[in-house]
Amino acid sequence: MTFEKLQQDLGYSFSNDLILKEALTHSSYASERALSYDNQRLEFLGDAVIELVVTDYLFNKFKEKSEGEFTVIRSSIVQRTTLANAARSITLQDYIFLGKGEKESDGSNRDSTLCDAFEAVMGAIYLDGGLEEVKRVFLKITDVIIEESSAAAFKLNPKGLLQEMLQKERGTKPVYVLKDVTGPQHIPFFTVELYIGKDKISEGKGSNKKQAEVEAAIVALNLLSKKDEPIIAD
Repeated sequence: MTFEKLQQDLGYSFSNDLILKEALTHSSYASERALSYDNQRLEFLGDAVIELVVTDYLFNKFKEKSEGEFTVIRSSIVQRTTLANAARSITLQDYIFLGKGEKESDGSNRDSTLCDAFEAVMGAIYLDGGLEEVKRVFLKITDVIIEESSAAAFKLNPKGLLQEMLQKERGTKPVYVLKDVTGPQHIPFFTVELYIGKDKISEGKGSNKKQAEVEAAIVALNLLSKKDEPIIAD
C-alpha cells in the first residue's frame, strides 16, 4: 500500500514513511503478524498534541471567553466522534492495517479505530515535522468542524446539558452542595460539590454560587464523556 494520496489529502509529506505506516497499524494487524509495533504509542502522543493544538487555537482566537467555556469547546472538538469524522474527511479508513477479524467486521469504519488512527497520524507528524506542522495540518482538516463546534458549544447551558444527559441515561439528576465560602465578605469565593446519587463527581469554584455550580457541571461533563459521548447534543 502506498500513502501518496493520503499525504496529498493531509497536505503533508513524510520524510520517513515508516512512521506513517506505524501510525496506521492497528494492534490486531500487529498481533497477527508478530510485529514489534502498532499505533498505540503514537495515538497516546497524538492525543496530547491535539489537545495542545486545540487549546492554543482557542486561547488565541477567543480572548473574551472563560476557562470553563474553553473546557467545553475543547472537549467537543477532541471527543471520539469528532476526530473520527475528521478521519473520514481524508478517507483514513482506506489506509488502516487491520487484522482479519477486524477487517471482516468493518473495523476500519468504527469510530474508536478511526479516532485512534487519526491521533496516531498527528503524533507521527509531530515526530516527523514538529508541532507547527501538526497545527497546520490539524486545523486545515478540522477548520469547519471547529467553527461549528465553537458556535454550538458557546451557546451551551452546562448545568442544563448535564441534567438532560443524566436524566436520559441514568434517570437521575445532579445535586449541588455548597461546601465552603471563603474570602472577605465583600469578595466571597464559593466552592460547590456536585453529586450523582451518593457519589461526589466534581467540584467547582467561583465568585458566586451559580458560577461555582457551572464550573462543577463542566468538570462533570468532561469526566462523564471520556471522549465516548458527545458533549454537544444533536
